[in-house]
Amino acid sequence: MLDWKKVSVKRLATVVIASLLLSSSQVAASGVDVSSYQKIEEVKQIIDQYHLEQVEEKDIIDDAIDGIVNGLDDPYASYYSQKDAEQITQLFEEGYVDSGLVLHDDLDGNVIVIDTLENSASDGKLELGDIITKIDVEDITAYGAVYAAYWLSGSDGDEITVTVLRNGEEREIKLTLTPYDFSSIESTMIHDIGYIKMKQFSEDADESFKQHLDRLKEQGMEKLVFDLRNNPGGFVDTAMNIVKNFMDKAVVMYTTDASGITIPATIIDGKNADFPVVILVNEESASASELLTGALQDHEVATVVGNWTYGKARIQQYFPLSDGSVFGLTIQHYLTPNKRDINYIGLLPDVYVYEEIPQFITALHTAGVKQMELKRTPYGVEVNGHDLQATFNMVENEGTIYIPYTILGALMNAEIVYDYEKETVQFIQGEQSTIYDMNSEVFQAYNETYFIDVAVVQQTFPQLQWSNKDGELHLKY
Repeated sequence: MLDWKKVSVKRLATVVIASLLLSSSQVAASGVDVSSYQKIEEVKQIIDQYHLEQVEEKDIIDDAIDGIVNGLDDPYASYYSQKDAEQITQLFEEGYVDSGLVLHDDLDGNVIVIDTLENSASDGKLELGDIITKIDVEDITAYGAVYAAYWLSGSDGDEITVTVLRNGEEREIKLTLTPYDFSSIESTMIHDIGYIKMKQFSEDADESFKQHLDRLKEQGMEKLVFDLRNNPGGFVDTAMNIVKNFMDKAVVMYTTDASGITIPATIIDGKNADFPVVILVNEESASASELLTGALQDHEVATVVGNWTYGKARIQQYFPLSDGSVFGLTIQHYLTPNKRDINYIGLLPDVYVYEEIPQFITALHTAGVKQMELKRTPYGVEVNGHDLQATFNMVENEGTIYIPYTILGALMNAEIVYDYEKETVQFIQGEQSTIYDMNSEVFQAYNETYFIDVAVVQQTFPQLQWSNKDGELHLKY
């Protein structure tokens, strides 16, 4: 069972919460002003005596604590009832409870299934290319993949009816949500580059990270791409331990608690990395992800690629209460080793790239990959043989193929220069350069995405090779 106490560094004197459960005499004995809490007891007595409907005392207490939390001016403070805490514990212990579907919005607004995760509720029931039209009775055609994914999650045992179009025929498929294994770390080799993707800083992720890193080294890894995109954080101690794989001794962050004293948090028994490191981040990389990234960026150990990060430089502690509920409170804020406060701001990458697929391609270029190959189907994208579990839309018009110009530019490792007044885009690759008019036939625009004619770009950059056959687009540069 998840040990909430392990998240704590000290016990909290929860006088305010405890007072809700104590008599006036007990509150007075604790040294707290009785008048401050007498009202709560009076209100409770009035509810018990006069309210038309019976209210459970437990519900009153839970709502009162919620009120305290909401009044703290602490956006990260939280209170989990016993039931909620048990569900979170289940999440840590058993895995995610959702459909296990990977979804994509196509150009026509359809929600397309592009993958089903192994051992999930959808495994073996939905197929690649299924178009989801309804979830239970809710028509989701106007909402898209993000909302569909939300409606496809729930609790263990929940039943969901998914309506899909498959080969033009409508089918209803019943799913029963169950927890499935969720590996917080994945790794693979891409040429001589080790790639590690960490989805959260779970309690034992530091040990798992080292195992993956050692395995990649045994396979001949010379460089590392460390992917922290969409990683919301987790255990601070885990992040500190992972930093030890990159530096022997260093200040990882500075922390300040309620006393107002700022102290360095250091490591002293690590090992300096003897390989180049690239860290991938995006707007959902938060908390412990930013702590680790900020440390390696400030110490110039890693090059950071991606989007501005989330901006959460506050550390929470979770205190288990006597009835099984849990109270979370911000106890520290931290600064990076260069004393940057990134809260509400985030970290600015060394190489700014906004979109998911261009981010990955740029990370490989930054790590030293000279030749890039991309294979695209309606249900997936592979870059240098690595499955991204994503795809992108493509426009085909009378034999002309258009793809998002940001992806093509990233593949070519081209510098892209925008002229907003003239509405042009310039591709610069070494000594070669071409300016494209975004209002010309070279471009097609759909849903605020600009697609560029691949053949036209090839005329200026003959190193670009491409083919499109039987639904597979191949690009090489």
